[in-house]
Amino acid sequence: MGERQRGIVFTEVNDQWRSYRARYHRLGRPTEDDVTLYEETEELGFSVGVGKSQDKSTIFVSTGDIRQTKCGSSLQTTHPNR
Repeated sequence: MGERQRGIVFTEVNDQWRSYRARYHRLGRPTEDDVTLYEETEELGFSVGVGKSQDKSTIFVSTGDIRQTKCGSSLQTTHPNR
């Protein structure tokens, strides 16, 4: 089995300090290699958030404002204890 890849999922903010993009960075790699997982382009008043399931097997990307929230996508991850 190959070396386990480790990375982080994070959000970027715009000029109004509203998070609008979720990205993945593989540790040890240049930031130019970061991957955009989701970018909010239509609902500019929405913020993008990231979270994980309790067992850490799934990463959730969501968007929302003070009145509503949408779960945009989910990503399967390799469980860290396996």
